[in-house]
Amino acid sequence: MTSGETSQRYSPLHAIAPDIPFSHPQSPSFTTRIYPSLVVALFVLNLACFWHFTRPFTPTPFSASYPSSPDCDADLAVSPWARRVPERRLCAPRIHNYTRLAPRERSNQQAAYAATLLAIGDWGRDGRCCQNDIALVLAEEAVSARASTAVTGNASASGALNVAILNTGDNFYPAGIPTPDAPQVKTSWRDVYFSVGLPADIPWLSVLGNHDYVGVAAAQFTIPPPWTMPGPRFTQRLGVGGIIEIICIDTSPEYYTANATESAELGLGPSAAAEQWAWLVGILGTRPNGVRWRILVGHHPIVSATSIGEDQQVAGLRAALTKVLASAAEGAVHPPVDMYVCGHDHSMMHAVADIAGVGPLHVVVSGAGSKISEGEVAGRGGSEVRFVMKRQGIVRMNVDATRIVAEYLDYMGVMLYRAVVEK
Repeated sequence: MTSGETSQRYSPLHAIAPDIPFSHPQSPSFTTRIYPSLVVALFVLNLACFWHFTRPFTPTPFSASYPSSPDCDADLAVSPWARRVPERRLCAPRIHNYTRLAPRERSNQQAAYAATLLAIGDWGRDGRCCQNDIALVLAEEAVSARASTAVTGNASASGALNVAILNTGDNFYPAGIPTPDAPQVKTSWRDVYFSVGLPADIPWLSVLGNHDYVGVAAAQFTIPPPWTMPGPRFTQRLGVGGIIEIICIDTSPEYYTANATESAELGLGPSAAAEQWAWLVGILGTRPNGVRWRILVGHHPIVSATSIGEDQQVAGLRAALTKVLASAAEGAVHPPVDMYVCGHDHSMMHAVADIAGVGPLHVVVSGAGSKISEGEVAGRGGSEVRFVMKRQGIVRMNVDATRIVAEYLDYMGVMLYRAVVEK
């Protein structure tokens, strides 16, 4: 550089416009330029993470194709949360509890009910098809009910149970069990429900479903407690003061009488249905002292909102049950039963059936313990259907002397619907 030349650094800009003077800008200070930008970027990233992990989870809409695979595990890929909890194969997040109060908090707000009944059905799939999610909801609700002011422990002074699970059948898929100690009793029942805190002294008042007949149905009669199924039909008093009588029946013999092939495949003889109804007539002929509510529990529905091609069987079961109930209603002060709880349809439903000679009968379908039904539900069941949802869930029923409050909870514990039955 000669003494008369001006000091100037070379810039690529000079190659394009050499007449434009160039001056090198000062290097920016880290604290004045880079650090504030970094702070803003980290703040935005934290805000995005906070929103992602704390926003209410919106489940993927259920349709005829979800979940519908044989084992349902593939369907968990539909949920963006599935990868976070692979060890439990959950369908929904359990990082935070958005929609439910903790058991202790809920118990402080819960009214003093005589009993809480938790209805679940069609569940036994080794934890698949959101069964693990249902187990968590069931355990939370059972613990909450146990902690309520009226339910201190699981037996009142009269010895009646205060919290119970109404198990509506199809307990072990796909083909029942051969013996009471079959591996699936552990993998589909004990490991799924009791490993997440479900109290082991809450009885499972259980009925048989058609899948249970594919195996040895009688094997379920001797599964150890809290499983409760002394036979295909039995009764159980519940609630403070014993105000509830649960009547468990076996609906498969009647449901499949219209199809001789199915009846033979399930090993149901022609006299099985007659024995069933003769027993029920005898039970309904007398009403034990102190009973305010009678709840009938079976597997198959008498009102169906799911198109599974069994309209003839549903109508046949309803006709047979109507005959028994109408006979018991003659000259009686109280209705023969106040509610019918069942499953088989893999959905949740509430209907009010108009039973000839009896009057309205509330029908609670809780058959969404794992895989849900395929097929449409819109418009099926007619005006008797008040609510139907094809989503995994259970039904919680809080009972006192004057009403039953039935609340339908999905696999995240979100309450979808409430029905109140009053005396």
